[in-house]
Amino acid sequence: MAAGYPCPSWGETNSINKASESGICSDSDVFSTYTSEANRDEVVDTLQSGGLSELSLLVGPNWIINGKGAPALQPRLGGTVVNSDTPRVYASSDTPAPPAATFEGKAADFQIGIKILRKKCFGSAGCNVTYRIDPKYVGLADIPDTGTIEVTYAVKGFEDGEAVNTFTIEDGQASFDSEERGTVPSSGTKLSARATDVSYTP
Repeated sequence: MAAGYPCPSWGETNSINKASESGICSDSDVFSTYTSEANRDEVVDTLQSGGLSELSLLVGPNWIINGKGAPALQPRLGGTVVNSDTPRVYASSDTPAPPAATFEGKAADFQIGIKILRKKCFGSAGCNVTYRIDPKYVGLADIPDTGTIEVTYAVKGFEDGEAVNTFTIEDGQASFDSEERGTVPSSGTKLSARATDVSYTP
C-alpha cells in the first residue's frame, strides 16, 4: 500500500496452495508470500498455464502480487512483471533435463571366459563342443543402469576359424546365449574368447 496499491479491504485468507501466507485487498487481487523459490515458481507456472487471457503478476524474490495494478509497483518494489504473453520462465518443464548417461567402454574392459557344457569327439574327425561364455566387466567406469551396451566377441579354436557373437548389458543386466556350438580339431583343443568391440546406446 505504501508503494501505491489501493487496498480498500485487506483480508488474510491463506488460501493459496504452496504459499506461506496470502491475502486480498479486493475480489480481483491476491497477495502471497513463500518460503522457497520452488514454491513461488510452481504457483507462477500454475497461473500461467491456466489459460487466463488477462494475467497480470509482479513476482518478487519470495512474493507474488496478482492484480491489474501489480506492474505499476515494479519501479518501487522491483520484481518481474509476468502476464499471459510472458514465456513460462518459471515452468519446471523448462528446466534443462539432466545429461543422459554416457559410457565409453573399451574391448579391454571385458574378460570373457569359456565354460564347456558338452563335448562329443569322433577320433581324427575332431569334436563337437557346446559351450557358454562367462563375461566379466573389469573396467574402471561404472556400468550405467540405463541404456544398452553391446559387446561383440570372438571365440578362437574352431576348425573353421573364429566364431563371432554379441552379448548385451541392458539396464545393468547382462544377457547372452545359454549355449553356443562349434567343432574343434581335437579333444585337447582349448577355446578362448576376447571382446572385439563395445557400443553403448543411452
